[in-house]
Amino acid sequence: MTTDSPYCSDYCEHTHEPVAGTVKAATHYLFIQATQSRWPDSSCPFFSETEKKHMKNILKEKDLTIRFFVGDSDQSRLLLFMRADKNYAETEFRGFEYVFKTIEDIHAALSAFACDDLSTWKKIPPQNRLGFICLDGKHNACCAKFGSALLHRLEAEKFSDFTFMPSSHLGGDRFAPNILCFPEGVMYGRIRTEQYENFIASLAAHKIYTPALRGLSSVKDECMQTALCAALCAAGEQVALASYAIENISQSDQIATFNIHITCVDKMIPSHFKIECTRQNFEGYSNCDDLITHAHSTFKRWVGRVIA
Repeated sequence: MTTDSPYCSDYCEHTHEPVAGTVKAATHYLFIQATQSRWPDSSCPFFSETEKKHMKNILKEKDLTIRFFVGDSDQSRLLLFMRADKNYAETEFRGFEYVFKTIEDIHAALSAFACDDLSTWKKIPPQNRLGFICLDGKHNACCAKFGSALLHRLEAEKFSDFTFMPSSHLGGDRFAPNILCFPEGVMYGRIRTEQYENFIASLAAHKIYTPALRGLSSVKDECMQTALCAALCAAGEQVALASYAIENISQSDQIATFNIHITCVDKMIPSHFKIECTRQNFEGYSNCDDLITHAHSTFKRWVGRVIA
C-alpha cells in the first residue's frame, strides 16, 4: 500500500488509523426511502432545506439521526430504529416502518413519534435484518467506490434474513466502505475485499466481525466505545454478543482505564477484560477532496488495548 492512491480510505489504512470507536451514536435513527430507481448524485435531494429543518425541529429532543436510502419496495417508507432502553446491556434496536405518500405524511408520522405515539407505525420483526451501506458519491468518492463493491458482493450472497440497501452519508469518509446494521446497531468500516468472506460468514452466523468494527451505536462516549471495541476484538474475530457492561475505573484527558464484561450467546459465562485507552494522533485526510488538495488533518483518537 502506498499513499499515491487518490482515495482517503486507502491513505487512512496506510497510516494505520484504527476504525474502532468512530461511530457517531444516536438513540434514534430515521431512514427515509428515496423513490429514484438509482442512487442520486446528491445525498438528500428529496426535501428542501426548510423541510429538513422542520423534521429535525419536530424531533430535536429525540437524539435523532436522519438518513436516506434506496429500497427494493415500490412504496415509500420511513424506517425508524430506536434503543429499547438506555441500559448499556441493551445491544439491539427496535425497528418500525411507516408508509408515506406526501411530505405531510412524514410530518404527521414524526409528530406522533415525538409524542411517543407509534400506533400508526408497523413493527419490523427483529429477524428481518437490514444493512445500510453508504454509497454517497457526491459526499465522498470512497463511499461510491468501496461502498458499491461491498453492496454488490453482499447482494450476490442472497441472504434469507438480511437486506442490504444504499444509504446517504453515514459519517467517516476515510473509513469507507461503511455499513450500519440493524437491529444490532453495529457499524463496520474499511472492509477490504480480502475480508469479504470472513465478514459474510460473521453476518450469516449473527456475529460481530471485530476486525472491521467501528462500534456499537448504543454507546455514545467515544472513549468508552473504543474500550468496548478493544474488548470485543480480544474476545475473537467473530463474537456473538448477548450483553455487555462497562465500568470506568479512571479517566483523564490522555488516558483511561475500563473493566469490560462481555457475555456471548454461545458462551454464557462472562468474559472480563481490563482495557487501557490512550490518546494518539493520526495524520490524514477527512475525505478524498482534502487528499487531492492536500488539506492535511490531525485526528486525535482514543486507542484501546487489553492490559489484563
